[in-house]
Amino acid sequence: MRIFGHLIHPMLVHFPLAFWTLGTVFDVAAYAGWPALWQPAGILIMLGLAIGLLAAIVGAVDYALMAPDEKARAAAEIHMMLMVGAWMVYLMAYVLRLEGAALSAEAGLLPVSLSVAGFLIMAVGGRYGGKLVYHHGVGVAKRGDPAANAKKDAA
Repeated sequence: MRIFGHLIHPMLVHFPLAFWTLGTVFDVAAYAGWPALWQPAGILIMLGLAIGLLAAIVGAVDYALMAPDEKARAAAEIHMMLMVGAWMVYLMAYVLRLEGAALSAEAGLLPVSLSVAGFLIMAVGGRYGGKLVYHHGVGVAKRGDPAANAKKDAA
C-alpha cells in the first residue's frame, strides 16, 4: 500500500519498534529500582500495540500484493510470524500489567519478562524485515525501471 507514491508499512514500523524498545527499557528500569517508569512503560507498550496493529494490517496487504519470489515470500512469512508473535507477547505483558496496576516484585516480574521476550522476538523479526528490503529488494524501485522512475519524478 502506498500514499503519495511511498510505501506505508516502512513508515509505520518505526513507531512500534521505538515504543516497544523504550517500553522494555523502562520496564526493566522500573523493576530494577525506578518504579516511576512503570506507568510510562505501559503507555509506550500500548502505543506500540496500536500502531503495530496498523502496521501489521498494511504489511499483510503488501504481502498479498508481493511478487511470487519464493525466497522473498518465505522471508516475509517468517517476518510476519515473528512480528505477530512479538505483538501478542507485548499484548500479554500489557494485559498483565493492567491486572497489577502498581509495580511490585510479584506483579511485575511476569510482565517485565514478557516485555523482554517481546523485544527479543521483535529484534529477530525486524532482522527478517530488513532482509526483505536489503537482500531481496522488496519495495525498492530498481534502477532503470521506467514505471518506478516516472512515479518518482512525478512526486
